[in-house]
Amino acid sequence: MRQYNIGLHQVVKADKESNKNIAAQTIEINNAEYLVPGLGYVKSIEDLVNRVVTS
Repeated sequence: MRQYNIGLHQVVKADKESNKNIAAQTIEINNAEYLVPGLGYVKSIEDLVNRVVTS
């Protein structure tokens, strides 16, 4: 992290932002649309490795 000048607060912020519930898709039943939520929670270390902290 020092090599890229990234602070721990930036990592924590990126983690919190990527753990938000998001609408994954909609489904239609009897002419009514329903949002199906998608969860962004960490399930493995690879999920953390692939997060964008800063650009």
